[in-house]
Amino acid sequence: MISIIYSRLVSAITKLDINCNRVHEHYAQLFQNCDGVYFRFNLNRGPENVSLKEWKKMNILSDHVEVYLDHREARKHVESVVELLSRLATWCKPWISQ
Repeated sequence: MISIIYSRLVSAITKLDINCNRVHEHYAQLFQNCDGVYFRFNLNRGPENVSLKEWKKMNILSDHVEVYLDHREARKHVESVVELLSRLATWCKPWISQ
C-alpha cells in the first residue's frame, strides 16, 4: 500500500514540475518586456539528491538554497522583489491601516 501511495505521489510531483515549467514559460513570455514584474526562483541543483523519503534531510536542501542565493543573478532578483514589495507596501499603506 505504501509503495502505491509513494508511486502516485512521485507521479503527481513529476506532473506538477512539468506544469510549473509550462507556467514559467508562459509568464516569462508574457512579461518579457516588463522588467521587474515576473521573477522565478528555481533551485536547479540539489533537490534531486533528496528523495521524498528523506524529508528529514531538509538541511541538505537548505544548504543548496543558500548556495543558489549566493549567485549574483539570484541575489539581484531577491533585491528587486524586496524593492518592489517595499514600494507596494508604501503605496498600499493608507488602505491597509484603515
